[in-house]
Amino acid sequence: MLVDKEYINLKVQEIKNDFNLLRNNHIHELEKVPGTPKCSTLANRMEENLDYIVSTYEEIISTQAISAEREQFDLLSGLLTRLASEIADLSKKQPDGLVNAFKVGQINRVLRPLKEIMKSEPSTEFLDLVTEPDPEAKTDKSRNTYSDTALILSQFREACGEYRSKYYDTTWNIHL
Repeated sequence: MLVDKEYINLKVQEIKNDFNLLRNNHIHELEKVPGTPKCSTLANRMEENLDYIVSTYEEIISTQAISAEREQFDLLSGLLTRLASEIADLSKKQPDGLVNAFKVGQINRVLRPLKEIMKSEPSTEFLDLVTEPDPEAKTDKSRNTYSDTALILSQFREACGEYRSKYYDTTWNIHL
């Protein structure tokens, strides 16, 4: 449905005109005076106009919500790409090195909202966050190695690619 502001304004004005007819007692339910609407005619016309206005605004709100979600998805998937690239580089240098708490926090700040956006997808059950370091441990290191984290990020990238293809009808290069 295309949104035509002038047409919505026309419908609003028609409703106002019908209210004025009601307010000024310019209706004749029992008399059949030419040109003067009956109450039921006014009610039907007002209901049709309101239905049109409400459905148009619901469509606008839905479109804006989808647009905002896509904007967030695009931002997060872009951040995911950079994170995956950085972790891949670190994984090549130290595959068994443990990821520190700062990096875990930064990674999960991107992964959590992505997982929330894709929560209705079948792949979500296979998407894990990077394990947070144990606060009682004497180290700020996660139990995840760089290679573990690279694997988690690659799964998220694949899921993001599928999500993008499914909902945004565009392909996404999932290779680093």
